[in-house]
Amino acid sequence: MKKKLLLLILLTNIFLYILSVRLGLERPIINLDYILVYLVFLFFSYNKVIKVLFISLLLAMSSIEILLLVNQIFPFVKIGDVFYLSTFVFTGPVAYQKWLFIMVFYLILLYIITSEYFFVKHQHNNRKTALACFFISIVLTFLNVDSVRSQGLFFVTNYSKDYHKTKSSSERLIKNKYESVSKPIFDSIKQGSSSKKILLIVNESWGKATDINIQKALLAPLYQYSDNYEYIDEGSFAFIGATVSGELRELCQKNATVMDISKVDDKEFANCLPSLLRQQGYDTYSVHGADSGLYNRSRWYPLIGFEHTLFKEDFREARDCESFSGKCDYDLFEPISDILASKEQVMLYWLTLNTHAPYDDNLFIDGFHCPDFSLKEESEACLVFKQQYQFFYRLSEYIQDDRMKNVEVYIVGDHAPPIVSLKDNFSVFKDFDVSWVTFKIK
Repeated sequence: MKKKLLLLILLTNIFLYILSVRLGLERPIINLDYILVYLVFLFFSYNKVIKVLFISLLLAMSSIEILLLVNQIFPFVKIGDVFYLSTFVFTGPVAYQKWLFIMVFYLILLYIITSEYFFVKHQHNNRKTALACFFISIVLTFLNVDSVRSQGLFFVTNYSKDYHKTKSSSERLIKNKYESVSKPIFDSIKQGSSSKKILLIVNESWGKATDINIQKALLAPLYQYSDNYEYIDEGSFAFIGATVSGELRELCQKNATVMDISKVDDKEFANCLPSLLRQQGYDTYSVHGADSGLYNRSRWYPLIGFEHTLFKEDFREARDCESFSGKCDYDLFEPISDILASKEQVMLYWLTLNTHAPYDDNLFIDGFHCPDFSLKEESEACLVFKQQYQFFYRLSEYIQDDRMKNVEVYIVGDHAPPIVSLKDNFSVFKDFDVSWVTFKIK
């Protein structure tokens, strides 16, 4: 029985290590936490309470393992966010549902195997062996060897403090600590020099490519009309956070400490960009192709000053796309242009959708050729660049449209694109940077 349990622990470590290697994620070869289960088996005689306690401990340790792997792909996900995000799994991409099924199946299988085949009645125990294993584990832990460590201890020392700080704070929105593309708009409001027509676009998953030629290729459709601009500028800055936090960074110069915006008090939404412009007589619009209930936007968009909020249900003529079963960004340029043309003073904010992970949404324009940049055609990096190129190409088609005259455009990524294979991420994208471009159409 001892050999079988030891084999299970080894196989668990091997499975998770191979999974991490396959995805390009970091994990020690041996997680010492699983030795705790082996120690209990050796040290204690059969006891129902001990059985329940340590099977629960095994599942908890496995859950921490999964969270640490997920956190490398989505570095902004915290414990409190996991349960909230799970409510969107079945309205999101199929890939999310697949990974959730795999994780749940793994935990259930682990429970069944452990419960049915181990911690059954046994009279023998070997406390000398248990103490020896415990001593070796302690020594390895304090040696801080990357290939052999306690994931539970790593989690507590590196992640728990941030979670506890968030939970103890009464303030859910804090002052923005990053750069933002919208800061010049806030400054112009103070100076009374705001453009009459402002289009602010938070572009889903627009990161910074390490290859400057990729960035040039993505923005080439815009630069071909450079004579039509009063100016054009571009750049990038570092940012870690979810889409909602990226939105609040630009709209309110604030960062969200939670993903569940329903926890944010109404008064924390004061002095946001739409509200300030509305006070100066601007018509304020928000556009998003997904459902209004996603991230509770139907509540907080009006709170920050949007007089008109347009969501999936408001664009019946637009085609349906895959991302969160929403509308295709490709078809939203037309109604957006109509709104901008119909108002003398207007601020329109657009959160794009179809460049959302896993980047497999409809392509109407396939103009980005991945092999030219040594990218595999089916890699996530290739797919997200194809989606981004389609967005910028479609935007460029409206540069010479009379409805877009005198519109000042600000485009910025909400966060770097989450890539399941971090081998792609670290070689193709610059850390967690987001890109931006601004221009004013003559």
